[in-house]
Amino acid sequence: MQEEWNGLRTRAVRSSKARTPNGSQSPPVFGRAAGSKRSSAAAQGGGRSLVEGRLAKRQSGRSVAKVSYAESGQSESDEGGGRGNQARREPVPAFEDWGADGVEQQQLEIERVLGHRDMPGDPAGLATSRWSTAEFHVKWKGRSYTHCTWERLDALKYLPGFKRVTNYCKRIEQLDAAKHLISREELELQDVQRQMEEQLVEQYQQVERVVAERPGHDRCLLVKWEGLPYCECTWEAEGDVMAARGGPQARDEFLTRQQRLQEPSKGVDAARNAFIASKQVIGALAEQPEYLAGGNLRDYQLDGLNWLTYAWIKDRNCILADEMGLGKTVQCVSFLGLLAETCGVRG
Repeated sequence: MQEEWNGLRTRAVRSSKARTPNGSQSPPVFGRAAGSKRSSAAAQGGGRSLVEGRLAKRQSGRSVAKVSYAESGQSESDEGGGRGNQARREPVPAFEDWGADGVEQQQLEIERVLGHRDMPGDPAGLATSRWSTAEFHVKWKGRSYTHCTWERLDALKYLPGFKRVTNYCKRIEQLDAAKHLISREELELQDVQRQMEEQLVEQYQQVERVVAERPGHDRCLLVKWEGLPYCECTWEAEGDVMAARGGPQARDEFLTRQQRLQEPSKGVDAARNAFIASKQVIGALAEQPEYLAGGNLRDYQLDGLNWLTYAWIKDRNCILADEMGLGKTVQCVSFLGLLAETCGVRG
């Protein structure tokens, strides 16, 4: 009992010493005393601790290596000329860097290697590898697939994007080395994939639409290519467009659209009132009109087109609320085409 009583007295004395004169308990102090040099230095440093200052100095004084998760055949490894991380792939504007003669004024850069062909061996026997006498089918950056050329390895060695050529050579060598290890089905699959890529390249050389023109002595046309997005449109000389597949038809369609813009047009409400005043009758469509090309409307889509036309004639607001994937966009576009071709409302 006496030992327990002494322990309680000792704890009471400690708790009374920990309190300040005004009765409040002072917070515990850890580490060095408050008047030490380190705490005073931290106070003079604007509240930043010594550890934070050392970390800041260490981070500012060392260079942190950037980690790249790109594969060997893409992104940074594709950049040529040994430029490393300094080169970044940026979109090339289609409306700039064109001279008066219609030729793009920019440095040649390798964008893609489409294939290769083995040429006859060097007669002097100076070839050191299988690629020294080969020719590569090169797609140039900022130019269409119609301007792809066959080039030797020596001609590509000092151009930007040469890393893509070396990656292509490594990939072909790996495929050749693995031919005796894979099955016949896998070889057939590789052949099918190669044929599909060749068909895509042929598709990319077909003109889908002429977007704009640049008048001048050598007129240039902004071309949207089949199967490629609009961000890859390129300026082409009119002669090159006419020589490409689908070029004459796309050029004529562009001229027709430009001619329509020159015609005087009315507003949507005025054109609608003029059509109603003419007392023309639009019957329900039993089959798809000829001016709606590019596909066939389903029966329910044709019914939706007739319903939209009837609501427009009656000046009624309507909402086309089909389920997802049933072709609401196709029905609306078909309705706009009907207004333009039949009712004279061009929007």
